[in-house]
Amino acid sequence: MTGDLLQSDIDLARRLIDAGESDAEIIVALGYRNIGPEKAQRLVRDLRSGLDVEPDPTPDASGRKGISSVAAVPGQGAAGGRLPAPRPRQNGGEVPWFRIVLLGVVGVSLAGIFLFNRHSRTAVSAISSEAAANPRTNQGRQTLSVEVESGNVRIGEIALSRKNALKTLSEVAGAPTRTNRVDELTIYAFDKQGILLYADKQAGKDWLLLYFEPVGGTNGAQNPFLGTLMIRSNPVTTTTASKSLAAIPQLELSETATNVFSAKCDGLGLSFAYLKTPDRLSLVQIDLE
Repeated sequence: MTGDLLQSDIDLARRLIDAGESDAEIIVALGYRNIGPEKAQRLVRDLRSGLDVEPDPTPDASGRKGISSVAAVPGQGAAGGRLPAPRPRQNGGEVPWFRIVLLGVVGVSLAGIFLFNRHSRTAVSAISSEAAANPRTNQGRQTLSVEVESGNVRIGEIALSRKNALKTLSEVAGAPTRTNRVDELTIYAFDKQGILLYADKQAGKDWLLLYFEPVGGTNGAQNPFLGTLMIRSNPVTTTTASKSLAAIPQLELSETATNVFSAKCDGLGLSFAYLKTPDRLSLVQIDLE
């Protein structure tokens, strides 16, 4: 279930637009506030068109529409020019909203990024083909082995968890090339390996993202993931078609959006996004416990 559009959500979207963020990145930020993909896309489109957007009607004692107040946070007043971000809404109950928002909304939105081919980025398929054809372009990039088995995630011989994810990745891949923050979320980018670590300290949840096709931008990997991914001893690569995922034993697979699949491996959450075609895997997300 998605939340109502509040004035603070509108303010956040305006700030991100003013900061030059892409539509995809703004929609991701709104997703963490439980704003559904269609509503978030409509909000961004209306704001960029200069329309006056009103918050959703919210019943209260006076019958007024919308909520516009934001709790004050010490050290973030008018002088700083920043409005404090409210804490994410709780809907009561464990819902895989992050996978639906991130891989559903971002999946659709990042497809637009591919089409626009921002800055000097070449087509993703061309990058992947060139990387495979010319190993010299991958010199200096340490490849990692990620294995999902029996509800556990391992990098090499190390069991990965929410508590040791950043430390482990930094030890095996070097320090993050970038650290970005979106609201309550911290994003650690390991661009050389095509891996991002999303950490939500408030919610106590971390997610490992493997970008088989790089998308760049603030919140995407600059290079493709060239390591190995094994799920229940089955190799998963960029050429693993969506229909092949169903053949992996005991993988509870369901399509949550067009060409976006959510899965469970012994209780461990996984998601797979096919941003261009159902035969070419773009992004894998692994929940960390």
